[in-house]
Amino acid sequence: MPFVDDATCKSAYPSMKTAVEICAGYPQGGTDTCQGDSGGPMVRRDANNNWVQVGIVSYGQGCARPNYPGVYAQVSALSAAIAQQAAAMGDPNTPPGNQVFENATNVTITDAGAAVTSEVTVNGITGNAPAALSVGVDIKHTYRGDLVIDLVAPNGTAFRLKNANSSDSADNVITTYTVNASAVPANGTWKLKVQDVYSADTGYIDSFKLAF
Repeated sequence: MPFVDDATCKSAYPSMKTAVEICAGYPQGGTDTCQGDSGGPMVRRDANNNWVQVGIVSYGQGCARPNYPGVYAQVSALSAAIAQQAAAMGDPNTPPGNQVFENATNVTITDAGAAVTSEVTVNGITGNAPAALSVGVDIKHTYRGDLVIDLVAPNGTAFRLKNANSSDSADNVITTYTVNASAVPANGTWKLKVQDVYSADTGYIDSFKLAF
């Protein structure tokens, strides 16, 4: 479709922002973007015959109506804002949960005693922790029902992962919990806090990891 000059387009859309918007379409209508196309690309060939994106579908008056061209956000005018948002989103080739922080140092759990902790220090994460923080726990213990397990955030907020259950006589806690930690900062020292509340059985924290 051909470009439409700003003056012609503004006559159809008086509120058009010519500094950041461009128009394209045929005077007679018949071919244009429509509802559901918002956010789609408008492209053209550059001097080297390569396709480049010049616009993003924004709005129009109906679909392909005469004298009402489609309006597009002008990519060149908004490139700085687009680059800023893209940088904030991170590397698209890095899948969610790929940043893992782990402590594999064994920590002995006191039998029917005070709580013990395993710590990991998180850094390089922007803002708060995710709403689906992955907490990997590997605890070797001869009676897992003895154990109360909490995740403690850098600001001291505690998330209960597991309560004690005197009827649960199985060995070990080897699982991954999901925690909504979106209200607490990501960076800092996180603690896996484990307490054995009944006597006679023993164990240790084998490893603890967080995946962001």
